[in-house]
Amino acid sequence: MRRSSRPGSPSAAHGNLPTELNRFVGRHEELAELGRLLMCARLVTMTGVGGVGKTRFALHAAGVLQERYADGVWLAELSALPDPELLEHAVVEELGLTDHTTRPPREVLLEHLAGRELLLVLDGFEHLVDSCADLVRELLREALLRYREIGELNSNALMGQVELAMAVAFRGDLAQAVLICEEVTEACEDHGERWTLAYALYVLAYAARAHGRPERTRELPVECLAIDHTFHDLLGLVLTLELLALVTLDQGDPAEAAVLQGPAERIWPSVGLPLFGSAYYSEPHTLCEKQARERLGDGTYEKLRHEGAGLAMDTAVARALAGPTHPVLPRPCAVSPPRKNAPHTREPAASRSVRSEETTG
Repeated sequence: MRRSSRPGSPSAAHGNLPTELNRFVGRHEELAELGRLLMCARLVTMTGVGGVGKTRFALHAAGVLQERYADGVWLAELSALPDPELLEHAVVEELGLTDHTTRPPREVLLEHLAGRELLLVLDGFEHLVDSCADLVRELLREALLRYREIGELNSNALMGQVELAMAVAFRGDLAQAVLICEEVTEACEDHGERWTLAYALYVLAYAARAHGRPERTRELPVECLAIDHTFHDLLGLVLTLELLALVTLDQGDPAEAAVLQGPAERIWPSVGLPLFGSAYYSEPHTLCEKQARERLGDGTYEKLRHEGAGLAMDTAVARALAGPTHPVLPRPCAVSPPRKNAPHTREPAASRSVRSEETTG
């Protein structure tokens, strides 16, 4: 069915989700993680090789979690869509909307979604990534504007913007990612929102390093790390420590960079799958380890990394904030361009969004 019945009614049909998928069983840990991500993020993306079961798992999860959404769960199947120009028409059709005016379908969609609470599953948009990213960005931007209009700030709406910026950055459009995060930082500063600000600063730091801006490359992640430490945000801490280790290496102190790798590696098991199974998130770690080993030698690197792993968190953060202990003239940042082909991932991630062979968002 395309139209939801009254929420709470025993016979309520939630959106157009196929009910037969309720027979799907297993993958309880992944389901729990996806449910957690959907509680704190507006945009969640699952990626992986074809045939691994992303669609079936996403729909099963949506069926299990549908009671959270007063206006239902809706599926838009995009894999057979031949033309990106038809994307908005397809989503409007799947939502069962009718409009007899000449308004663009995007305007109809935005108006319908305003004030509603629903889960929209976009399945199979790997060949429509640019169009989907543009549509999702506008949906998230519209949510942010509405919160501003009513004088209220919702951290989840802002985080949706940051998560989209991460996806855009990892796909290579750093300029667009910077624009998104600059909007977010402005909103955060206007409202005193610090937690979301830290993640926006992480994206800006990632872009600053890629653009070879050393004056910002340390300043941004240092502020980010300080906020993460204040909130005891393990995810933010580990991501920023990895990035600061690489920045410390760039600034001429491979020994200190190796030390900072230690506590970051120790934290990952407390957060989840190390680096979320993503080659994009693992890039600072991998590049730092490779270059530090080359400069220090394997034995020295392992010794220093082990030393770092034994540091208390407060001590590790203090060292990272202090910066290189033996700085020399920094080498030019050797930044590889963001990959066009997606790495394989092994679990759903909130805006740990990367382009893959198939995508369910």
